[in-house]
Amino acid sequence: MSNTILTDAQYALLYTDIIVTCAGEFAADVAANDDQAIADAYNVLPSPDWWVWRTAVSRDEVLFSTGAGGTYFEFAGSDFVTLTVQALMLFESLFASITGIANPSIDQWRYALSIALGSGSANETHICNMSKRVANRVEQFFSTGTGSNGSPAVLEYEGTLRHIDIAHALRNVPL
Repeated sequence: MSNTILTDAQYALLYTDIIVTCAGEFAADVAANDDQAIADAYNVLPSPDWWVWRTAVSRDEVLFSTGAGGTYFEFAGSDFVTLTVQALMLFESLFASITGIANPSIDQWRYALSIALGSGSANETHICNMSKRVANRVEQFFSTGTGSNGSPAVLEYEGTLRHIDIAHALRNVPL
């Protein structure tokens, strides 16, 4: 996973979270300019887990990997081989980029998936399981939604923070 770039507005929100919301947690680190300690705290997994939709999943991954709860793509039976030509074309179009990578965090993508494979089908369930993950604390902070396993949030920032991100948020140190 590569880091996305924080916007100026997100740096301002991060500043407020460090200085105001989490003042008790970070006061000593802020006073000591220990930017790495603050970054490290944002890069851990939160408790409880905060689930998000992944922004990239490959066709091969959903077809040939085992998902959470032991789900797998079912080629035989009514979940795939008996789909109409239109449903198969729609399914194929979901991974039609040159790289074969889809972005399941897009609502329309998940809607199209439910149309192609059938809402609640074993294959739709499997692909949805493969399309979510647990976010770290900074990703949780910059996401929208409930963050539950059944209703993952959508990322507005993806990745981890570096010490320079914290220094920029707190003291406007150039990136």
